Amino acid sequence: MHEQGITQPLLTIAIPTFNRATCLRELLTVLNEELRGQSQVELIISDNASPDDTASVVQDFADRGLRLRYIRNPENVGPDANFLQCFEQARGKYVWLFSDDDLLLPGALAKIIGYCENADYDLIWVSSYSFTGHYQPRSPRVRRGAVEIFDPKAYAKRVHIFFTFITGNIINKQRILDAGPRPFSELVGTSLVQLSWSYT
Repeated sequence: MHEQGITQPLLTIAIPTFNRATCLRELLTVLNEELRGQSQVELIISDNASPDDTASVVQDFADRGLRLRYIRNPENVGPDANFLQCFEQARGKYVWLFSDDDLLLPGALAKIIGYCENADYDLIWVSSYSFTGHYQPRSPRVRRGAVEIFDPKAYAKRVHIFFTFITGNIINKQRILDAGPRPFSELVGTSLVQLSWSYT
């Protein structure tokens, strides 16, 4: 199940998961379509010792040809440490920590890859909308074009409370590490470890 042939992906999609095999199956069904023909994307699934059938769900998609790297923790290390592991294990220029119960609209990944290819952003924020029950692809009520923001305060005002939305931020990993941040592990246990690289 280990991914072969990509040394420096443009984008890593890293999915931390625990005991939500049904959600993960739905997400991987969508990603399996979105990733078809996308050689620039690395997919990581970091399983926090799930007692359900997460491992068999992952194996099923690997058997169907979905390129992925599966990391199964021998014990549950907690969500923050699992999120941090996703970030640390990612080899892509950009890292997209992706919650196992979120999904993509059809064509969204190609659009994101286009942004990643065409400029050198610190961070790309993806807007969202909610759904309940079984996911049915649909268009969001409001379509917004991309907006470039150069001032961190203006960005924070625009994104507001959704800054903590784990799937909302795609991070330029090397740019963040080059900034010399404090150890991200300092926020393990706060339920907000993902903010350590987003704030950087």
